[in-house]
Amino acid sequence: MIMSYLFYIELDGSNPLVWRRIVVPSNYTLYRLHLDIQGAFGWENSHLFEYCVRNPSVMKRYGLPDNFDPDPEVSDVKTTNSCRL
Repeated sequence: MIMSYLFYIELDGSNPLVWRRIVVPSNYTLYRLHLDIQGAFGWENSHLFEYCVRNPSVMKRYGLPDNFDPDPEVSDVKTTNSCRL
């Protein structure tokens, strides 16, 4: 059985408050979550993004590669199999 996660997302500093609530399956990748957040807000997926995932003592960073200023600490969210919710 696949469980689901409920996310409540607010845009910091918006007035009036802009928010969305989305429900996604627990087997989603971080990239798929990113695409659903983009869709929920009606955005065009035209900017870089990054997730920081902290396990008890290690923090991993996932995002899209920046061709102009590459950061070796950021794993490509599209090709990394370990970045599931």
